[in-house]
Amino acid sequence: MCLDHKKKIKTQSIEHIDYVADLSDLSENLEQKQTQFNLKQTIISLPKRQCLVIVLCFYENMSSKQAAQIMNIRLKVLQSLYNA
Repeated sequence: MCLDHKKKIKTQSIEHIDYVADLSDLSENLEQKQTQFNLKQTIISLPKRQCLVIVLCFYENMSSKQAAQIMNIRLKVLQSLYNA
């Protein structure tokens, strides 16, 4: 009976550790989602052309040249929007 009690305590301790680890993972995931949300809100708040440059270059993985062609602007203009 004493061995069963120790086994039960050990099992509960492991379950508690798993639960705490799950909470930690959940907290990290929530922080990442909040950071992503804040970043998206910041990008959306940029002027339209600057927002488009970021979306095309970073989210669509286009080169600056490709993005400039799609936006129908010169590469130098795109670079100035990117560096603004």
